[in-house]
This record gives sequence, structure tokens and C-alpha cells, in this order.
Amino acid sequence: MPIASPVKFEILSMQLPPFSKLAVALGMALVISHGATMAADAAVVSAQADEAITIAGPYTNAPARQVLAKVGDQAIMAIDLEQALASSPVSTQFMSMNEDDQARVRGDMLQRLITAELIYLEAVAEGFVDSDAYRTEMASFRTGLLAQAYLNKLRSEAAPPADVMADIKERFREDGDAQEAAKATYVAQRYPELKAARIAALRDQFGLKTYPERLSLDGDSAQVVAEGDGVEIRLGDLRGGLDAEVTSEPLALMQRRLEDGSETALLARAAIDVGINVDGGLERYGHDLASRLLLRAKQKAWVPDEAAMRAWFDANPSVGEIPTRWHVGQIVLKTREDAEKVSARIKAGESLFNLAGELSIDPYGREHNGDMGWFRAGQGLPEIEKVLDSMKDGEISSVLETQLGFHLLTVLERRPGSQKTYDDVHDRVEQAMIAEQLPDFLVGLEKKYGVSLDPGTPD
Repeated sequence: MPIASPVKFEILSMQLPPFSKLAVALGMALVISHGATMAADAAVVSAQADEAITIAGPYTNAPARQVLAKVGDQAIMAIDLEQALASSPVSTQFMSMNEDDQARVRGDMLQRLITAELIYLEAVAEGFVDSDAYRTEMASFRTGLLAQAYLNKLRSEAAPPADVMADIKERFREDGDAQEAAKATYVAQRYPELKAARIAALRDQFGLKTYPERLSLDGDSAQVVAEGDGVEIRLGDLRGGLDAEVTSEPLALMQRRLEDGSETALLARAAIDVGINVDGGLERYGHDLASRLLLRAKQKAWVPDEAAMRAWFDANPSVGEIPTRWHVGQIVLKTREDAEKVSARIKAGESLFNLAGELSIDPYGREHNGDMGWFRAGQGLPEIEKVLDSMKDGEISSVLETQLGFHLLTVLERRPGSQKTYDDVHDRVEQAMIAEQLPDFLVGLEKKYGVSLDPGTPD
């Protein structure tokens, strides 16, 4: 049967406005006290019962079981935040961030954990964990875990026997890396043959029969296409998992899925026979799956059909607007007098960019010799954008005063804005409609289940 891959849970917005400042404050409370000298790959250890509370790790430096937040009756602890940060893309840059940026990352991740827990609680309340879709997907995922666990066991059986390992050690004396490489080569050469032989034996052991002649693009989903002792695959199992789209596809692809699914089912059946248990790996996936099912249902309610999307676009055409972009040169001075003097020097032939590298009070501009790069309309100060929009490319502006200082500006090049059609931004419309509904939905869940932040209370 099709095996669903673990999908990292994400939604369009993970913001909880009532808690954003508190979450960042909590992030500051968890600032690493030992500084960046603590290794980023330090062990994440949760406290054991009746033992001393340990430090969660380098991202929080807090007691592992310290309660950071409660969502309903569910506690989010420092160890949860630590593990989430350790597995996130930001982990590689985290230790080089300053304290303020680290606090913001912690606060944002805590908001994500709170949001995920709120959505899960609502998914449970609405019965998604009792749905057929949930049970089918969980069964498929469990099958995949069992099969992979059995393959891991099989790979260990392909390890070099004692005499071969002794020969490897003799040939690569005192070279551990070479020994490991030789061992890996041996396994890589032996494992495919061992796997093929084992699957053939399992086919006989469990009496697996496949019926490729029953494959059909539009046949009954309940039609059995493979069966054996403890193994059954139906036509519907070959049409993809939860997020599969209904598309026309060649029968050859369905045939390949039958072969792969049969192999996976056999390996999973064998894993059960040898006592492999993967139930401990199902909890996180089940949590995320229930949440995905809820969000799919909400998405259908918020974006019911194509007509609703077109109507929304007609009312909100700005979603298809491509704003004007400018490549800007700039020098910023402290006083108007300074700016007028520099303006005169530029008119006399000196380079705005050379002068910016020498005189600009804007650190970025000084470091980059006045080349501010590209930015789009709506991204900067309105008074600056008004000037840029009225200038010709290459022209030097008159002195402009803002709260940042006194500016001289030039447009190196520009990309005029445009308006996209509905068909051009179809996917963006769908995302925008969901994003429009999501904040109120999350706030409603927060009110329903209750969220509290308490950075100082151990569990």
C-alpha cells in the first residue's frame, strides 16, 4: 500500500497576536548564559523521574522540563522548544546570532508550537482522529515504518563476518577511516543481493499473489490487487495518499506502485513476525496528520470553489499587483547644511557613491558606497518613494529630509509595476483567502482552549 512520507507541519501564518510580545520576552528569558562557547550539537537530554533536572541544550539553556507555555492542559516544555529549534533550518545560524535575534527566534518558534497544539486540540475535538482518512493514513505510515525497520535489520545482517572484518583491519592498519570505508563498500555490494533474496523468500512464506490484470484507472477502489497471509492491497491504495491529486496516469505507473507496495507490505509483515514495534514513532506523525486533516477541511470552507476565488480577486485586485522596484543610490547626512554642500560637490562632478562611502551616516550605505540595492514600492518611507517615482534614472535628487536624516537620492534603474490577471495569480489568491481567515480562527482557538506563558515555573 502507498506509504506516506512524514511531512513537516507548516501553515500559512503561525502568529498569535495576543502572545507575540510575551513570547519574545520569554525568548529573552531563555538567553544562553554560557555564550556561544557551548557546542551547538550538545546533547538534548530530558530529565528522568527522581533525577536532577538537566539543561535542555544550547538553544534554550533552561531546565529540560521547565514549562514554557500551557495550551489547555498540555504543557510545552523547554525540551520541546529545544528539539524544534535543533531540527529547524535556523539551527545552523543560531549560535552566531546576537541575543536579540536569538530571543526573536525562540519567541517565534514558541508561537509555532503553541499554534500547532491549538490546531491539534481542535482536530481532536472535531473528531478527525476517529475519521477513516486518519486511520487509513496512519496504517499506511505504520506500514512504512515497519518496512524501514526491517530493512535496517537486514542491512545489519549484511555486515562483514568476523573473518572478512579481520582481513579489513589487517589491510588498513591504524587507518580507521579506511576500515569504515571498506566495511561500507562490503555492505553496499552484499545488501542488494541479500534484500532481493529475502523478498523472494517472503513472497513464498506469506503466499503473496498479485493481480496486475485488475489494475484500472477508474476501477473500484475496493478491488483487491494483491493478497497473502496478513497482506492485502486494494486498488484505492495505489492512487496515492492523503494529498494525492486525481490525475490521469499511465497504467505502467500504477503497475510500479503495485510492485513497490507489495514489497513494502511484505517487509512490514516480516517485521511484525520478528517482533519489531514502531508504535513509538507514530505519535508525532499522528499529531501532525490530525492537524493537516483539520486544515484541509477549513481550507475547503474558506475557499469553496473557483467562483468564490474569482469573486475575491475582483474585490481584492491588489493581490495581483506587481509593485514598481527601484535600484537606489543614496547618501544620508546629519544636517541640511552638510547635505547641500555634498549636493554641490556632486553637481561639480564628484561621485555620489564615493562620497557615500566616505560621509554617509547610514552604516549600510557607507559600507556599500551608497548602493542600497533593489527595493519595491511599499517597502520604504513614503516620502522617499514619492521622490523616486518622480525622478528620471540617473538624476540626483534635491535634499530630502526624513526622520533618518537628510538624503540625496538617485535611481540607477527601475522595473515598472504591473497588474496580473486572475489566471496569473490563481495560487496566490487561494493562499491569500486562507491567510485572511486564519488569524481569527487561531485567536478563536486561543480563547476556546486557553494559552498561558510562564517562563519561570518548572513542571
